[in-house]
Amino acid sequence: MKRRTGRLHEVLAIGLVTALAAGGCGDSAATTSKSFQQRDQDLQILRPYLALGDSVAFGYNPVDAQKDPTNLAAFVAYPEFISLALIPTANAACEGETSGSFIDVTQPDQGSPDCRAWRAAGDAMHVRYTSNAQSQLQFAVSYLLGHRNTATVSIGIGGGDLLALQQACEAAFDKNDPAYPQEVAGCELQQAPALLAQTAQNIATIVGTIRGVGYTGQLVLVTYYAQQYANPNDVNLIATAALDRAMVGVAQAFPQWNVSIAKGFSTFGAVATLLGGGDSCKAGLLYRLPNGTCDIHPSKLGHAQLAAAVASAVPASSIDINASPPQY
Repeated sequence: MKRRTGRLHEVLAIGLVTALAAGGCGDSAATTSKSFQQRDQDLQILRPYLALGDSVAFGYNPVDAQKDPTNLAAFVAYPEFISLALIPTANAACEGETSGSFIDVTQPDQGSPDCRAWRAAGDAMHVRYTSNAQSQLQFAVSYLLGHRNTATVSIGIGGGDLLALQQACEAAFDKNDPAYPQEVAGCELQQAPALLAQTAQNIATIVGTIRGVGYTGQLVLVTYYAQQYANPNDVNLIATAALDRAMVGVAQAFPQWNVSIAKGFSTFGAVATLLGGGDSCKAGLLYRLPNGTCDIHPSKLGHAQLAAAVASAVPASSIDINASPPQY
C-alpha cells in the first residue's frame, strides 16, 4: 500500500508540473528523459501557487484535530499534493471558514469547527497570518503584493456557508420528532436560495478584490464534491450542486476577471461512480473514521483528485451551467 501511494505521488507530481507549467508556471516541465541538472533548472522557474479556502483546502480531519490540532503534518490537502511537484506553495486556508469570515473575521464562521478559535488557540496553520485580526482575503492581498510573480491562485470557499445553515436547521427542531429529517431538509431548502445569493456576492467580492490589486495570473475556483451521486433527490447533493452552480455563475458573470474552474464536483462524481456506485465514501474519496464510516472531508485519494482538477482547470466560459450531468 505504501509503495502504491508513493507511486501515486510521483505520477501526480509529474503531471502537475506539466499541467501547471503550461498554465503559466514555466516554459517547460521536467520530464523523465531530462538530466537531473536540466530538471533542476526547469524547477527553478516555477512560480508560486497560493491556495485559499476552508477546511477542505486546509486538509482538516476530525481525528487529528481532536488528537493534536497543532500537528501540521496531519493536515494535508490538495495544495500540499500540488507542492509535491516542487511548486512553491502557500496554503492560507482555514478550517471552518465561511465566505463571509474569509472577507472579515468579525463575520460568522462555520462555528463548529471554528476558524477564529482554531487560529486563536495557535493550532496548525500552513502559513502565518500577521495577527488573528487579519482575514484570509487580507492575507491574500498582502501575499500577492509581495509575490507578484504568483502563477496560480485557487479559491475553495462556500462549503462552510452550507454547513452553517445545516447546523442551524438541525438545532431548530427536536431530534426526537419522527419528522425531524423532513423538517431539517425543508428548512435547508427554504433558506438555501438566500444564503447562496449572499455566498455568490461574497465570492464576487473576493475575486474582484484579488483582481483589483493587479493580479493577472491564473485564478481558479474549486467546486465542491458530493458525498453521494446515486440519489438525485438527496438534499446535500442538490445543495452542493447549487453552490457550485453559483460559483460558476459568478465567474461567467464577470468575464473580465478571466476565472477558471477546477471541476471538483464532476471529478469526484466520475470516480465515485466508477469505484463506489456513486458513493464517495465507498470509492475511498472521503476520510475514513475509526468506526468505518466516513467524514465529509476528502481522503488522500480525494485530495489527489482535487489537485488534478486544479491542475486541469478550464475557463469558466467553456462550461454549460445548465448541462446535465453538471460539467463543473
